[in-house]
Order: sequence, then C-alpha cells, then structure tokens
Amino acid sequence: MPGSPTRGQISLISAVATEPLTSGFRQRGVVGVDIDPTDAVALRRAALVAGVRNLNLAKVGFRGSDESLSTLDNEIFDHAYSRDVFEHLNNPVPLLKSVYPSLKPRGTFFVQIWPLWHSEWGAHLFDVFRPWQHLMGSREEVLSKLTHPLHAMSYDSYARTSIEDLQRAFLVVGFKPELVELFTPAFRIPEFASNMPCTSMGTTGFKALLRSPNSSFA
Repeated sequence: MPGSPTRGQISLISAVATEPLTSGFRQRGVVGVDIDPTDAVALRRAALVAGVRNLNLAKVGFRGSDESLSTLDNEIFDHAYSRDVFEHLNNPVPLLKSVYPSLKPRGTFFVQIWPLWHSEWGAHLFDVFRPWQHLMGSREEVLSKLTHPLHAMSYDSYARTSIEDLQRAFLVVGFKPELVELFTPAFRIPEFASNMPCTSMGTTGFKALLRSPNSSFA
C-alpha cells in the first residue's frame, strides 16, 4: 500500500546478558516486529550462510503487527533499531509513538534511512530507472514507463518525505536526535532539477541515534 513499510523491520532489544546472543552481542534477547510474516527458518539459513554459527534462537523472537506497532508493551525494551522502514511512511508519527513508550527509561532508538525520495535513487528502482528518473514528470508519466506491476507498487510505496520532515516527526513524539550521520556523496545536478534544493538532492539518507528527555548518552 502507498507509504507503507514493505522491506524493513523494527528490532527491539533487551540488553545486558550473562551469555551472548551471538559472539558479538551481549543481549537478553531480540524481538523483530514486522507487518509481514517472518520466515524464521529462512533467516536461520541466511545466518549460517553469513557465518553466524552461535545464534541462540531462544533469544530471538518475531512478532507480527500493524503499521503502528500497537501490539507493543510499555517500557520493556532497552534499545530499538530500525533500518529501511521510515522512508516508506508518509506519516511516521504513529509508528514513533508506539516505539517511544516501549523503551525503558534511558532507552535508545537507532534509525537508518536510505535512500530519501529526492535523491538520485530515491525510488529504489535501481534496475529500472536511470538516476533522477523518478522525479522527471508526474506520477502518471513515470508509471507509464513501468511495465511490471511490482515496479509500480514499489514506486508508490516510498514516502516523499525529507530529512527535515523526519526530524520534526522525531521531535513531535519526544525523541531528540543526539548523534546524526548524513549520507552526502558528490552528485551531478540534472538540468531539470537546477532549481531544486541541493540539500534535498544531495542527502541520500542518514543514521540517527535518538533519545527521550530522560535518556542520556555517555
């Protein structure tokens, strides 16, 4: 559906374990939350292919939810991790409002977003579009060039939000960005976009570490 997460997942982490989840982590457990069913068997096979041998599945869980994550309980997680989710949301506030109370006091939320819509690969259709092609013309003109229904669905699934829109959403809910890394590679400005803000075109994505007012980072 338009503006909905279709690929990413929210992971919620209970931390500080006496024995590691894997050789590189010290966590009590991890819960992955997704609007789509999670194939745990396929993920375990993928982990083995990637060289993860000590995965303790007793400490890894998956939970289905709606787009607002309304199934989450309050103050039960130490950390939350989100990758490739918020670029799909036209209105990220409901999701943020669900993650916020699920974190314990001093909990943190790491967010990674890529690519943003107004950057050269913002439509994610790397094998179909040339750079910037998703911005050339109206929605109907762009869709007329797509021959596969899944490509049209993918084009419509990405939000037209900017980093400023997302920052405002974080602040509205109560999260405050404390550490931010912008992805800003060099790029060539196409002729049709000469009047577009360079900051929007040049910021392809970002990572942010968010905190609530009662949290603090060392």
